[in-house]
Amino acid sequence: MGKQKWIFIGGAALIAAIVAGFILLQSHISKIEQEKEQLEMANEQLKLTNEFQAVDNEFAQYENQTQLLANDSIVQKYSAAKAKVEK
Repeated sequence: MGKQKWIFIGGAALIAAIVAGFILLQSHISKIEQEKEQLEMANEQLKLTNEFQAVDNEFAQYENQTQLLANDSIVQKYSAAKAKVEK
């Protein structure tokens, strides 16, 4: 019976080691999934920041063009008024 006792203890230890390994593996997989999710969120935030900057730059260009057109309109009015005065 001594040999059977050691086989039983060895089998139980092997099962315990397999269960512990499985638990550690699940924990590691969970951490990897969390890191993946964080990286995806950071990537999405970076994309949104880049899109915002692009739209902001485009808006600034349109704003500058609007100011130039407004100034051009003022110049035209000034030139027309100046031409009337000169006549």
